[in-house]
Amino acid sequence: MYNYSTARVVNASYLRINNITLSYTLPEPIAKRLSAKTATLSYTMGNVHVFASKDFKGVDPEVASGSQPLSKTHSFNIAVAF
Repeated sequence: MYNYSTARVVNASYLRINNITLSYTLPEPIAKRLSAKTATLSYTMGNVHVFASKDFKGVDPEVASGSQPLSKTHSFNIAVAF
C-alpha cells in the first residue's frame, strides 16, 4: 500500500540561480597605460542558489539520486586587446 500512497509525493517546483556575471571594462586611459586598446575584468558564479520546496529537505531537484548537489563554480577572467 505504501507504493500507492501520497506519502512520497512532494511539490517539485523550484527556481535555480544558475549564472551571474559581473564585468568591468577599464577606462581607456588606464588601458593605454597597460599598452592595451581595451581591458575587461569579469567574475562569473555558477549554480549560485536553488529555491526549492521544503519537502525536498535539502535535496537538489536536478540530481537524479539527490544525494550530491551540483557544485558551485567561480571564475575570474581578464580580456585584453592589444
